[in-house]
Amino acid sequence: MKTPSVDKQKDTVRAQGRHRYQLNVADLAPNIEDFPLTEFPNELNFFSFQSQSKQVLEEFLQLDTQRLLVLQTENMAEYAPFVEGFIESFYQKNHATKIDKFYYQSERTETGQTVFTRATQSQAPEVVTGLYIDSARLFGKLYFDEKHQQGSIQLGMVQEASGGVLMLNVAEFLNNFRLWQRLKSLLVTQNFVWQGEDMQGYFPYEIADYPLNLKVILFGTREELASFHDAELNLYHLADYSELEQVINLTQSDNANKWFWWVQCLADAQEKRIENDAINLLYQQFVRETESKNWVSLSPWRIAKIFQQSAFKQEQDVLDKEMLRQYFIHKDKQQSQLREQSYQAILQDQVYIATDGEVVGQINGLSVVEYAGVPKTFGEPVRISCLVQFGDGEVIDIERKNELAGNVHSKGLMIAESCLANVLHLPAQLPFSATVAFEQSYGEIDGDSASLACFLSLVSSLADEPLPQSIAVTGAIDQFGCVHTVGGVNDKVEGFFAICKARGLTGKQGVIIPKATLEQLSLSDELQQAVADNAFSLWAVSDINQACEIMFEQPLLDEKLTGSLVDKIHHRFGENSDKGGLFARLFRR
Repeated sequence: MKTPSVDKQKDTVRAQGRHRYQLNVADLAPNIEDFPLTEFPNELNFFSFQSQSKQVLEEFLQLDTQRLLVLQTENMAEYAPFVEGFIESFYQKNHATKIDKFYYQSERTETGQTVFTRATQSQAPEVVTGLYIDSARLFGKLYFDEKHQQGSIQLGMVQEASGGVLMLNVAEFLNNFRLWQRLKSLLVTQNFVWQGEDMQGYFPYEIADYPLNLKVILFGTREELASFHDAELNLYHLADYSELEQVINLTQSDNANKWFWWVQCLADAQEKRIENDAINLLYQQFVRETESKNWVSLSPWRIAKIFQQSAFKQEQDVLDKEMLRQYFIHKDKQQSQLREQSYQAILQDQVYIATDGEVVGQINGLSVVEYAGVPKTFGEPVRISCLVQFGDGEVIDIERKNELAGNVHSKGLMIAESCLANVLHLPAQLPFSATVAFEQSYGEIDGDSASLACFLSLVSSLADEPLPQSIAVTGAIDQFGCVHTVGGVNDKVEGFFAICKARGLTGKQGVIIPKATLEQLSLSDELQQAVADNAFSLWAVSDINQACEIMFEQPLLDEKLTGSLVDKIHHRFGENSDKGGLFARLFRR
């Protein structure tokens, strides 16, 4: 018989379970003013955020022994002008001496033969940039006009940059690796010898070699540099390496203040003044992309593009929050066709997703959908179901059995199974079999962000306790029941919210997320308002016990209480087994 004190304790758990982990509106989006913002810094430019690469560049320019530098960057066209400006400024500050630059002049010998000899002229070192190159552009070309019996020489970029710096795109060498092999030999010998491939047809004249004093910077993405390194295994025996940071950590040094004024400077460059709340909205948008409130984009091209398009057809000199908000809404609608089709399939019950009621062994997980060639990802709910019966302890992943799931997904489900066995304290293998399926999912899935949802569906089926369909769940778990971070949390939450809103918000709907994802949150104004109106809820959990309190409104395991979920599982399987059989012995107290 249950005692009144125990019943009272259970009622307390039910009453507090969901409210204890519920998030406030202030938790749903970051604010740039949470960082210390002060006056305009003494010096502010792109390299104010590049302490490591700045130091590497200075050493590269000063040391004669360093001839090759590799810079990792996502877009050479965007960032090469900043590097070029830095090098030119460095030359000016350090009063770089003029260099003797070679050029060719033709002379006739006593025998009447024309030869090309070297002459010199004094000039400042140059920075030469080549986004796209071929052999003639890089190494030069020799021409002979048979009609006029006249030869000419087109110098290449290696000669133009001699004494200065040549900046090239590593992708060009991936397309023609022979160009790199020849350039590498020039970096080692510092002497250019004209070859037959440099001649366009017949070239009857003698031509002297070209002494070089060449430094080269190679720009490339991580993927391009990885491929290039596979082809040139000795790359970093020749080269130093650094990275141009395209996103910056606002918690380091004075970065938050510098980024705040950097955005203002980019607006000033367009003869615009930007209001603080507009900067905050830009910051929140970048947090969605980096999935961290501490990291934001530094891209001047990206920020300038947002400002230009926000101010398009606007006859005012001020960039305010509403202008940027309308720009982001417009861009979202431009890229939302597939998302809307997916949501309509759910709302028209072509894909069944319940958002009310309770069902045993069924839960709404959350996924991020990506389509090749489409820049916009979006979140949508996915129905996860679980059935259990007495068996040999196997938990069957239907997606994996049909080769519709990746290895990370399968690992997540195995961890959920192991975690459950740990919670139940079984001395042997699980005394039941289970099947877990992602219903009406016909494409390949991967990732472990559904492992918490799979665990809850297993518990629901085993304890014969229903799960609320009004609450969706995302989170990865480990074998000890801790809930860990997942990606795409903003898309996932907003995806489930969109379905619930279209059907009508009831105040009972919401999403459980890992507590570790709080720093990723940057949710829409509409969703924030729904939370403020108590029409929609978010809960943040750090372990499976907290998730069970929310979903079942009762504890997973509580030694002080009888009737916990684990007790119900033990009782249920003990009752349905033979009294003297294996299951009774396993669950006997």
